[in-house]
Amino acid sequence: MGGKWIHRLTNKNAKTKTAVCEVCGPVEIRKKSNTWRCLNSVRRSRHKPGEWRKYQRAPCGLTWDEAKAFRQGKCCAICSTTDDLNVDHCHTTQKIRGVLCGYCNRGLGNFKDSKELLESAIKYLSQ
Repeated sequence: MGGKWIHRLTNKNAKTKTAVCEVCGPVEIRKKSNTWRCLNSVRRSRHKPGEWRKYQRAPCGLTWDEAKAFRQGKCCAICSTTDDLNVDHCHTTQKIRGVLCGYCNRGLGNFKDSKELLESAIKYLSQ
């Protein structure tokens, strides 16, 4: 099976729409794109926190526990909030730049980490 959120199913029963998922245990299933899927794999929020991240690495090369420790006691470098902190990294060098909140991190991503685009946005806002 290909997708990131598709769990391997056994003991599928199409009549009752149930199966046993290797990650979630007994689950309800549904057919999507000609494939039976665990409803938990479609609704990520039903997973226990960190369950699907167990063996994956964070984007900046840290383990999820290392990233959590790195964020500890810090605030966003742009807006100074302490909510929803992420470890920010350069996508070309993969080096860690610091800690940003989710809004600021996505904002930089939307501007493609380009100083020129951000300066243009500042000029636009200054009008």
